[in-house]
Amino acid sequence: MLISFLLLIIAASFDVVYAKIEVDSLSKQAEKLLEDDKPDEAINLCNQILKENPDNSMALAFRGWAYIKTDKYDLAFEDCNKALQIDPRNKVAFNYRGACYESKGETTKALIDYAKAMKIDPKWFKPYYYRGSLYYDQENYEKALADFNTAIKCDPKFAPSYSMRGMTYMGMDNPEEAFKDLDKSIELDPEDPWNYAARGLANLYIIRLNDAARDLEKSIELDPQTGSYEPYIMLAAIQFITGSFAKSKENFHKVLEFEKEDQFIREISNIAVVITTIAEIRIFIILAAIAILHAIYYLSRLEPESEKFSHSCNPGGLGGGSNQ
Repeated sequence: MLISFLLLIIAASFDVVYAKIEVDSLSKQAEKLLEDDKPDEAINLCNQILKENPDNSMALAFRGWAYIKTDKYDLAFEDCNKALQIDPRNKVAFNYRGACYESKGETTKALIDYAKAMKIDPKWFKPYYYRGSLYYDQENYEKALADFNTAIKCDPKFAPSYSMRGMTYMGMDNPEEAFKDLDKSIELDPEDPWNYAARGLANLYIIRLNDAARDLEKSIELDPQTGSYEPYIMLAAIQFITGSFAKSKENFHKVLEFEKEDQFIREISNIAVVITTIAEIRIFIILAAIAILHAIYYLSRLEPESEKFSHSCNPGGLGGGSNQ
């Protein structure tokens, strides 16, 4: 009896261990899906894990991260809070709850959560990246630079850290260092449209319009339905400056398509559409005037030839009639 009882305990222990391994494996899959920017698939997988184990703290934290990627901050905040109630040392939940606070403008609370995530795991790059981005938005470039340096030291292969450090260098008027980082971000991840958009903005800042346009066009090519108006409005402005009014108008229309809430951006874009339309008409008028002038000039050159032709056919026209 005792042996049978011990065997049952051992079997049950194996079941528990196997179940934990299986759940951990699914959690890793969810994390990989999020790293590959597949939030909907990650949410489905986390739902599957939570159906079996509603108190899985990591699945809740990863689902919170996925909700952030789909702009569902309220749901993300709820999941991260629940994850922290279950496991107060969940660094992922602290980091992404910080992002939720930041989205609501509660930057002090965001900074506290990022710091807690760093304290739990000082070698995890994510909270340094997120806090650095917050400092960048606040134009606190010295602190942003320090955080991006640490993020890169912790994970030298995470491309967004380089692009954000590059933008920080631009804010500090150091384009030489900025372009080293912006080029590095594209080298590490040539399929991320944001990396090209960031370098495009930097090129625009130092008035390298052709380079800026190329980068912004590449960013849009990689993700035409980006949902963000920034690459379109920058490219539209460059096209307007360089006289590509039709393309500029098309991209200002894209800005209106993607940006529904920011009334200032919408007003600017509506005005720009009108101005580009007027510019197109003026260019058409100018081109028509040039064509008419060319035609007049051409005809004026033909006229002497016509006179010679008529004179040669009518000798009298050369004065021959006076001899008759």
